[in-house]
Amino acid sequence: MVFIFNLVLLKNCKPINPSLRFRSIINKKSLNLIKFKRLFFKKKNNSGRNNFGHITVRHKGSGLFNLRRSVDFFRLNTEDSFFISYDIDKKFSSFLGLIKYKSGLISYILAPNNLTEFLKLKTTFFTKKTDLGFVSPIGWMQPGSLIFNLESKPNSGGKLIRAAGTFGRIINNNNNRILVKLPSKKNIYFSKFCLATIGRASNILHFLKILGKAGISRYLNIRPTVRGETMNPIDHPNGGRTRGGKPRRNPWGKIIK
Repeated sequence: MVFIFNLVLLKNCKPINPSLRFRSIINKKSLNLIKFKRLFFKKKNNSGRNNFGHITVRHKGSGLFNLRRSVDFFRLNTEDSFFISYDIDKKFSSFLGLIKYKSGLISYILAPNNLTEFLKLKTTFFTKKTDLGFVSPIGWMQPGSLIFNLESKPNSGGKLIRAAGTFGRIINNNNNRILVKLPSKKNIYFSKFCLATIGRASNILHFLKILGKAGISRYLNIRPTVRGETMNPIDHPNGGRTRGGKPRRNPWGKIIK
């Protein structure tokens, strides 16, 4: 029996309290999730601080989910593989795909949208394959192809176009440089040897998700954001009741106008 995984619906919570009144989440039962715990690892939460204890990344901390999935962003194995099931990791907005290679190796990948169970996936070099979920250098793809999980440099692993529902488009082929339109609408040239996955990133309904309360953001390692005007002068250059006509600055003192 073949399951189609593109019928993912949002689940509206029963409003038994104010925090659940407007909350909308992904219906996990429609995904038939399978977890492969051998690919799990623990990630310590540093709350945005470096080894000296100084905050280098703001608005991070209080995350509860320390288990992460080991995801293969390179996809250099050229064996035939088959899609088994989706899985969800709190670090990624798109779904992960559990695949099994012909040799028995199992790994997680960033899953494209509209996958079906036991669909064949493969990494191909120097052949013009346009099947969904295939990985290939962008120099051998047809103009107009939709791609995601794009490498910024050859052999660097997928770095770009990884968010839920996003995709890029190959504009044209100019010898060794390929013009790609990113989700930000920018057109950037990449090397023709950069690998990318054909298709669109999964979880296209992610933008409809509603957390419902601030506590869910704290679980996701997101701390509150406070305006500089509401701080004290010692905490922010814009802080204090009066600024005395000073120009607006960022938290590090640089003028932003």
